Amino acid sequence: MSLRRTTIITVFLTFLLLVVVLTISLQMVFSRHFQYEESQQNILNMQRVQAAFDNNFILLNYLAEEWANLPEIRTFINEESEEFLQRHIQADVLQELNLDAMLILDSDGESFYGGVYDFENEMFVIFDQGTDADIKEVFQVEDSESQNTNRLGIMVVDNQPLMMVSKTIFTDERKTQIRGQVILGRFFDEADIQSLARQVKFPIEMGLVNTGDLTSDMNIARNYFLNSSEDTYMLPVSEFHIAGFILIDDMKEQPALILRAEQYRYVARNADVVLRYMLLALIVSATVFAAIIFGGIEQTVLSRLSRLTREVQVIAGNPLESRRVTVDRKDEIASVGANINRMLDALETSQQERNALQQQIVGIVESVEDIIFTIDANLSKLQFFGTRAQQLGLRDTDLNDEDKIPLYLRESWQSHREAAQRVIKGEHLMYESSTRFEADTFIYQISMSPLIEKSGEITGIVGVGRDISQTKQMENSLQQRYEEMKVLLDISHLFLKQKNLAEAQTTICEVVGNHFGSRMCWLGERNQEGKMIPIAAHGVEITEIIPATIYEHLLPYYSLKPVFVISSLDLNGRFEEDIFYSIVVPLNWGNQSQVLYVYVDKMPFLDDQKKQFAASLGGLCELVLTNTRLLNQVKTSQENLQELSHQLVRVHEEERRNLARELHDEIGQYLTALKLRLVKDDGGKVMNMEQMEEAQGLVNELIRKVRQMSLDLRPSMLDDLGLLPALEWYFERYTHQTGIAVDFDPQELEQKRFTNEIEITIFRITQESLTNVARHAGVVKVYVQLIAFQDSLELMIEDEGTGFNLDDQKAGSSSGLTGMAERTKLLQGDMEIQTRPGQGTRILVRLPLRQEETS
Repeated sequence: MSLRRTTIITVFLTFLLLVVVLTISLQMVFSRHFQYEESQQNILNMQRVQAAFDNNFILLNYLAEEWANLPEIRTFINEESEEFLQRHIQADVLQELNLDAMLILDSDGESFYGGVYDFENEMFVIFDQGTDADIKEVFQVEDSESQNTNRLGIMVVDNQPLMMVSKTIFTDERKTQIRGQVILGRFFDEADIQSLARQVKFPIEMGLVNTGDLTSDMNIARNYFLNSSEDTYMLPVSEFHIAGFILIDDMKEQPALILRAEQYRYVARNADVVLRYMLLALIVSATVFAAIIFGGIEQTVLSRLSRLTREVQVIAGNPLESRRVTVDRKDEIASVGANINRMLDALETSQQERNALQQQIVGIVESVEDIIFTIDANLSKLQFFGTRAQQLGLRDTDLNDEDKIPLYLRESWQSHREAAQRVIKGEHLMYESSTRFEADTFIYQISMSPLIEKSGEITGIVGVGRDISQTKQMENSLQQRYEEMKVLLDISHLFLKQKNLAEAQTTICEVVGNHFGSRMCWLGERNQEGKMIPIAAHGVEITEIIPATIYEHLLPYYSLKPVFVISSLDLNGRFEEDIFYSIVVPLNWGNQSQVLYVYVDKMPFLDDQKKQFAASLGGLCELVLTNTRLLNQVKTSQENLQELSHQLVRVHEEERRNLARELHDEIGQYLTALKLRLVKDDGGKVMNMEQMEEAQGLVNELIRKVRQMSLDLRPSMLDDLGLLPALEWYFERYTHQTGIAVDFDPQELEQKRFTNEIEITIFRITQESLTNVARHAGVVKVYVQLIAFQDSLELMIEDEGTGFNLDDQKAGSSSGLTGMAERTKLLQGDMEIQTRPGQGTRILVRLPLRQEETS
């Protein structure tokens, strides 16, 4: 775009903006003034409407005042005289006075005479109950001595506004006592509306607030009045008309009537005309001033700038000639010409310095060890510079012909091209790239930047390639060592976090799998069939894992190798559609062997360093799992010990309560009865033979009860006769109490005694087990077997009852089962519970025997 056109557009836009600003300012100032004037005019008109409406009450007020002062009306109230009715309340009188309703109230506010007058039937129609109640409420005389009881207003009767005025009737002319009230009313109908419109000289409409036949604009006004405290509202209905609304309350101060007055917007119309003329004047003035200003700029600036431009173009076409622009005045444009001449002098000097600098840069490029290269703006020509490029045999290349691109560059040229396309757009890039020269692979750090002329144009790319192969190898080695140490540290933290065994196993699978980039990692445990059963996994559900089979030819690897790799065929014993491999890390190889399987898609390369890391990883995992298992066992033992302590306290307290209850309820009663038998009667007679026999029976029963309590606490038979007689006695007593038969099978127990700890442990475990059978099993028979071996004593208790879920029972920490297990552990024994819901229960207890423990 030329300077002249730019100047024209600038001047035009400047004056256009000035016109817009002035127009907006005028509109803001005058619009606010006209709006205020229009608002004041509308308010004045609505006040005229309100005043014209209020004038309707003047005649009613005058008539009510005249009638209230008539002597006949006092006589009518006192004596119910017909004279007043004949003279004043006739159809022609009411019609002449334009009255539609009349009501006379006594001093108590009760209707004495009147109502709405029916001119057709020439009779008064009394008000309905609701209207009558409203009239009593509004016109009630609160103080019979008061003289200020006159009221006026409207009430809606039969969906018509009724203008009503009341005046007080006094007993005499001195007006000392109120005798009643006279109320006159007239309906405000269409004729009144037209009369009101003629007075204010614009159309008037009326609408009732509580009816549903209002026009849309009246509904808007109604909603406005109901939600605000204002009694006037203005609503523009067109460009030249505005509607004003007045809310008139009834005598109960409730919204009753809306008057609508439509007015012509004289002020708004005049404001619109004035603003249009002012806008036209502004446009004409701005156009004239813009033309004058542009003419001055053309003569003083634009013509001289055009000449200066032509001279500069001539000099640029012949840069070798020492020509300069013309400077003939002393102003800003002449100063620009002088500056151009000085710039041309400086360019000649800088060109000489540039040539010298170019020679210096060539020397620097030739001496550096990095590869320096350039690419033209079309990405078609690649040039190499420097000694290193010559040593590697790099030569300039035509990038448009792919067949001529050297092999070492052809493999990675696509990535280099994408980077060059970004640099040619102005980016500065630094990235790494690997290149094969003969049999070696080199990693270069490529740095590329755009060659930018002073004009801002990008003319090519300059780049530097630095060999970082050795540095990269060291970084990769350090990164690998860091990752390995991080894995070892994460696994070692598992023990410090004190997770449970299942969480530790799953976390180990996750950490190891993530380190090797495995899609699936799982931990297996060897079962009796020689298969590795999954117990924890990451990346797959345990139920989806096929147990690994340990084949004979792989046993040496599992038992001797710290880490090895097998294929899916050796892992599952079958051909897979997609062959995969697994890194195998044996853990705890022995009776309860565990193995860590890390699945990878490709055959991994494990050098000595990676194998050493995997072996260290396996040893650390084994140590963490072992310590976690031991820690969980210690924690469980502590919890069980705490529960047993609480149970022991509860059992002691329960035994004490039972003993106290037995002593009080049983023994105490027998002792009291015995005391009564032994005491002489009042006559001093001694007991006869029958009384002595009764006392002896009480003593025998008392002895039996005491022996029974002693057996419940600890059977003396266990200390006197040994374990076998005590069990036989207990089974007989158990069957008698519960009805459950005990099939007892003792083996190798005749004439044998054991230590007190072993005998009481077997007895208490049997007692607790049979108690549980009676409570929960729901059977009629239980099988008990006790076998004495040379080095152990084994107890088996079995029933065919309901059974239970052992995991739920463990989670619930059953105090009975826990106590049995702890008793067994205290004697270095083992206890096993075999049960399932609906399949009965079997308890196996094995206690070790030393030689001195049997006799």
